[in-house]
Amino acid sequence: MPAARKLPERPVLGPPPPATRTDKWVNTATLLPADKAMYEVTDLVVALGPKPSRTGASLRDTLYEELEDELRTYRRW
Repeated sequence: MPAARKLPERPVLGPPPPATRTDKWVNTATLLPADKAMYEVTDLVVALGPKPSRTGASLRDTLYEELEDELRTYRRW
């Protein structure tokens, strides 16, 4: 049996979920390009840019954490 592939250390969207849980995946897939455009993330491979500095509870901090959690969830499939 081939060795399991190691997942990237940085968040990535990954494959779509099973058909019963597509709503959140589609929502996350829609938010990613908006986040990349809004915060000028230019990396073509990594879904999110660098983690924001924790200077306060900004919208960027909140959105980054939510997207990061969602991306971790989807990497498990």
